[in-house]
Amino acid sequence: MDLARLKSDDDAEAQVAIALLILLLRDLAQGRIPIGYGTNRGMGAIALQSVAFEGRSLSQELAALDNAPIFDSNMALQESPLLQQLNQQWQQWLNNRRTAA
Repeated sequence: MDLARLKSDDDAEAQVAIALLILLLRDLAQGRIPIGYGTNRGMGAIALQSVAFEGRSLSQELAALDNAPIFDSNMALQESPLLQQLNQQWQQWLNNRRTAA
């Protein structure tokens, strides 16, 4: 993911984008996203065994992502201060959108 393509240089927006990517990977690993032909018939599935992040030119807050263990061996999210921070940014972003609407 190229964070430089975001419309703003705001680090909070980058954190929201990364949080969404992590949620997508979590759902994909847990089989919540059907892929391919015949997904409703048990055909078309993938299995993730691991996920690794490699960052370049990340802010100090996001530098902790580089080679950080995000998922455990069962592809469940691990508890970490970084994930808590990303979750807080995601929740704040959602709340801002709700009050604006």
